[in-house]
Parts: sequence; structure tokens; C-alpha cells
Amino acid sequence: MLSVPYAALGVVGFLIYRGCKKNEEYKRALAERDPSVPPPSE
Repeated sequence: MLSVPYAALGVVGFLIYRGCKKNEEYKRALAERDPSVPPPSE
């Protein structure tokens, strides 16, 4: 039962890491795109 909090912490940490990685890729893609094209609207 002691491993449950550590497993949950690992999963949360992995999700945060993956989110930061995707955010960095998105920012890099925005920096590389043509500035004359308007940003996508949500």
C-alpha cells in the first residue's frame, strides 16, 4: 500500500512533463510559422 502514493506522484509528474514538452513544441511551431498568417482562432 505504500507504493500507491509514489505511483500516483509518478503519474502526475509524467503528465506534467508531457504537457510541458507539448507546450514547448507548440511555442516552437508558433515561432517558426509565417508571421503574415493570422493565429488560429479558437
